[in-house]
Amino acid sequence: TTYYLKETASPSSYKLSTDVFECRIDADGNVTYKKQGSSDEYSATFPVCENALKPTPGKITLIKTYSDTDLAALTEDARNSILSATVFTLYSDAECTVAVGTASPVYTADGATVEFSKGLSLDTVYYLKETSAHKDYEKSSDVFECKIDADGKVTYKKQGSSDAYSEAFPECENTFIKRPGSVSIIKTYENTNLHVMPSVGRDNILSATEFTLYSDAECTVVVAVASPEYKEGRAIVEFNDGLELGKTY
Repeated sequence: TTYYLKETASPSSYKLSTDVFECRIDADGNVTYKKQGSSDEYSATFPVCENALKPTPGKITLIKTYSDTDLAALTEDARNSILSATVFTLYSDAECTVAVGTASPVYTADGATVEFSKGLSLDTVYYLKETSAHKDYEKSSDVFECKIDADGKVTYKKQGSSDAYSEAFPECENTFIKRPGSVSIIKTYENTNLHVMPSVGRDNILSATEFTLYSDAECTVVVAVASPEYKEGRAIVEFNDGLELGKTY
């Protein structure tokens, strides 16, 4: 009688063997073997079945940059503030609804990078996008496809691009949000030294003073109203909210 032996389960870190072994038992009870499909003769030597290790998925890595910002020139606190507010999410679906994990950029001498290494699978495409950005930067809308092949190699391309997958790490840049500066004026009062006045008297003068900011030369369209505030020995009127770039007030 001839029996056929094959491996039907293996440890998760090893590939399942595809070998099938023919095991022949003759009339005297002697057992001989050969690999199915082999041209070798049957042999009494026990066959060897070896499991190959499965490849380990590589890391998914993205280079993070910020326009008009040299991270290396910032203080550590300022740099960490930007990086910690930046969050990327890795998804298992193209619609970016099933999250696998999140990560913020880490700064090294080579720059800021985002990395994912845990819980990744072979023969899988993941989708990476920025889901949170620092308040001074616009959040990127780019989605990056990260393909891990059967050997664990990772390649990338931007979702929607006709480019081929590449081993080069993708780069995601945040655009700096340019905001208007303050409209400010120093307020003085003839024959009055605010610095030596009691705070109650000084506050009465300042609260009774009012400035109005207009958006038109005829001063009919009001943008904001403010009174002076006493700061560092001076009375200053400031307008910060609701201002627009490229506009005259």
